[in-house]
Amino acid sequence: MPEFLTSTLAWIGENPSWAYFVIFLIAFLESVLLVGAILPGVPLLLVIGALVAMDAFGLLPAIAWATTGSILGGGLSFALGYFYRDALRESWPLSTVPWLVSRGDSFFRRHGTGSVIFGRFMGPVRPILPTIAGMAGMSPTRFLVVDVIASMLWAPIFILIGLILGASMELATEIGSRMVPLLLIIVLGILLLVWGIRWFNGMLVPRIGGAIERLLAWSAGHRRLGRISASIADPYHPEFRGLAILTALLTLTAGLILVLTRLPGGAADPLAIDHGISWLFGQLRNPAGDQLMLLLAQAGDWQVWLVTLGFSCLFLLFRRHYAAAWHWLAALVPALAFALGSWLWLRWFEATPGNAVLFLDDGAISVAVWLFFAAMVAHRSRESRRWLVYSLTAAGLALVMMARLYLDMQWFSQLLTGALLALVWVALLGMAYRRHSQRLIPARTLLNMVVPVFITALLIHWSFNFVSERERLISPPPPTQMTFQQWWRGDWRDSADNPLSRPGNRPRIQWHAELDDIRNQLEAAGWRVPARLSGQSVTGWLRREPDIADLPVMPVVYEGRNPELMLIWPRDATRQWLLFFWESGVEIADDQSPVWLVWLTEQQHATLMGMMHYPRTLSPSPLDPAMLGGFLDSNQPLRRVTDANRQQWLLISNYLKTDHPDQTAADR
Repeated sequence: MPEFLTSTLAWIGENPSWAYFVIFLIAFLESVLLVGAILPGVPLLLVIGALVAMDAFGLLPAIAWATTGSILGGGLSFALGYFYRDALRESWPLSTVPWLVSRGDSFFRRHGTGSVIFGRFMGPVRPILPTIAGMAGMSPTRFLVVDVIASMLWAPIFILIGLILGASMELATEIGSRMVPLLLIIVLGILLLVWGIRWFNGMLVPRIGGAIERLLAWSAGHRRLGRISASIADPYHPEFRGLAILTALLTLTAGLILVLTRLPGGAADPLAIDHGISWLFGQLRNPAGDQLMLLLAQAGDWQVWLVTLGFSCLFLLFRRHYAAAWHWLAALVPALAFALGSWLWLRWFEATPGNAVLFLDDGAISVAVWLFFAAMVAHRSRESRRWLVYSLTAAGLALVMMARLYLDMQWFSQLLTGALLALVWVALLGMAYRRHSQRLIPARTLLNMVVPVFITALLIHWSFNFVSERERLISPPPPTQMTFQQWWRGDWRDSADNPLSRPGNRPRIQWHAELDDIRNQLEAAGWRVPARLSGQSVTGWLRREPDIADLPVMPVVYEGRNPELMLIWPRDATRQWLLFFWESGVEIADDQSPVWLVWLTEQQHATLMGMMHYPRTLSPSPLDPAMLGGFLDSNQPLRRVTDANRQQWLLISNYLKTDHPDQTAADR
């Protein structure tokens, strides 16, 4: 659990009478004139909801106090506007934000009484609308009714959202899920991308017309270089020569950047940021994420974009949209040249990522194909919707690019350089297409033509290639072979390439045996397999005061893998020990038997939202491995080993090796 939540829960436990007053105060101040623009009321309500999920507050009292505060805060803001009317516009603090007052006036005139309800959920006008309603002379009785309705919707909605998020965090903590941070990175990245596109659309697009006119004037005064700019902006100037020169210049520039960034010491080494991004996504690997990211990554495979582009261009030629077809094909040229060059360069120096594939799968090519398609659709769409077209396209491309990074299919610097090259080229080519083409295709025609072809190509590609690609990209590598003596002595500590030398903070036990033998041995000592997550077992979470041993145990992800075996040993009705077994990636060559990584931990009975029961892990660190010794045969060889990180390991072997005397010298 995050530290700030732990300290908050402790304070609430010590000051229960003040806790609900704080909720009231947050909702009240968030509804007061302009204070809500400064106070992060909505995030605080989400935090309150998360605390409700952790049993810090009661759900109904928290909603009641927040609703009351919201009603009174909105009423105070309305009273200020109702009694002071237009004099309030010239007074501080409204005099400092005339744009906000103007926006609030416009919103109120457009929506009338309903604006008080709608505005409660709209950030920019929320702190001003009650005051605007009062200044407009709304009846106090009518305002009170709509204010109560708005508050009774606003407070429960955000508290319940926070409650769901809090419950998700609590359960994700138990399974060690990496999906939560992975999904958070995806969502935040897409939101930032959409914000950037909206900013660009609002700030720069209105100025493009003037920039084109200045470019045409400059072209007229420069005979040689002016031909290049005129080929883009002047509808009466031939395109081909200027665009060909630009293609060559952009491709050479991108290739030069890629080469120079990889020659710090005379070798084509990946950049530090490449290793950093690869390490970050490696830490987020998990079985569910692997499946999702593989589906997304395959949307950018060459089989998909080539079929989509080929059928679409044939359709355009059939409909005599020759300019659209050849411009779309021209969008590929720099991306193809860059992809081939960078692929050959990195392959020559053996500096490609571990799962690199054919150069046609380079992300820059997908960016070029789909950005030009978006440019054609956006040009024939209403101006108010163009940002939405680009946002949807960019979000889809961002998901594909992120999936490629997650699966280690491409270096980040290579992907970024290629994507920027495609973006600049498509922007210039799109301008040339719009300035020179006489017959532009309607947006609906483009969508009806391209989207079905893309979906069909993707579904066929998934059906034929998903399983094979999953085996290639996700399946673990062949096990590392070691002799029994090498493993028992701890020779794996001296090898950075050995899977046992790169453990995380969970396993502290290495067990050499067949998994069935381990299971039979521990079950004879009182351990048992817990209930797995299923539609039937999950109902155990809703039973009244269930035994912890009857609750389903959620699998813990380690190194991106679920455990092969889980066992529990109930200490009483509310506490239990757990053992998780993962494949180590090491095999003893003497008898071809595996070595398992094992984590011993403890859980206790916990409740969520006062009604859901589940087992909560007491500590993120494992228990002392020696505690397992009481369940093992007294003649079973054990050995304690300290690795390079000063972590204590317990080595266990189920096999008595009379030809390895070192084994009999183990200390128990």
